[in-house]
Parts: sequence; C-alpha cells; structure tokens
Amino acid sequence: MINLRISLLCLALAAGASAQEASPLPSLPSLPDFSAEESQSEDQDRVYQEQIRAAELHLQAGVQKLHDLHRVLLEVKDAESAAAAIPAIVRITGDLHDWAARFSDFPEPTPEDLERIQSELAPAIRRINSRIANQADRLGSAEYYGCSDLAAVLAQFVLRLRR
Repeated sequence: MINLRISLLCLALAAGASAQEASPLPSLPSLPDFSAEESQSEDQDRVYQEQIRAAELHLQAGVQKLHDLHRVLLEVKDAESAAAAIPAIVRITGDLHDWAARFSDFPEPTPEDLERIQSELAPAIRRINSRIANQADRLGSAEYYGCSDLAAVLAQFVLRLRR
C-alpha cells in the first residue's frame, strides 16, 4: 500500500513538473561505458575457447598419427614388409614433426584447461605410446628383419620428435 502511494506521488510530481517550465539541470559527467569492456572481454573469452578447442582437436590429430604409426609397425612381419613400411614411417615422422611445430599457434591454456585436457587425453597417449614401444621392442628383437633402413627411420623418428 505504501509503495502504491509513493508511486502515485511520484507520478503526480512528474506530471506537475512537466506542466511547469523546467529549469535546466546541470550536466552530469559521462560515466564509463562498461558494456563495451564486458563485450570485449566476452569476445576475448569466446576466441580463447575456440582456440583451446582447436588445440584439443590438434592434440587428437596427433594421437591419431601415433595410431597410424602403430598400425604400420604391426604390419612388419618380415624383410619385405619392413622395407615396405619405411615410406609410411618417414611420412608419419614428417607429419608429427609439422604437427608439433603448430603448437605455437595456440594460446597457453589456463591451469584448469590444461588439467582437463591432460585428464582427457593423457590415458590415450600413454596407451598408444606403450603399444608403439612394444612394437619397437618386437622389431628390435627381430633385428628389424634384416632391414637396417627400418632401424634408421625409427631412430630418425625418435630423434626428430625429441627436438
């Protein structure tokens, strides 16, 4: 009830004030436009999220390349298949080297994003690295089926990815 009386009083005062000649009010200083800053901050956050998502997809592409290498190594069963695997391993080595170089295109993730990404992808990376290591051990035990070039490209693979 009191709010209604106050509202009616304000309405009556406003109507009476418009009927009289209003004296000009002094100008007030301009207030900063925080909406532009908020919009810019939201835009930056959106861009960051898009870049982090792109980095995650890039990481997944790298994991896929490791799976490709694993498949190639699985196919090596004799001297002929060892020699046939060399071009694919050279290609994958170059692809992974280029893949690793692209990480400078992405922003540094926040600690929260880094933890989330690691928890999502680290198990898959550990599994495929273990499988690749098992195949490398198998090939080493088989003395690369007499294909010294296979041993050389696998050594080159390891060296290039450590750079």
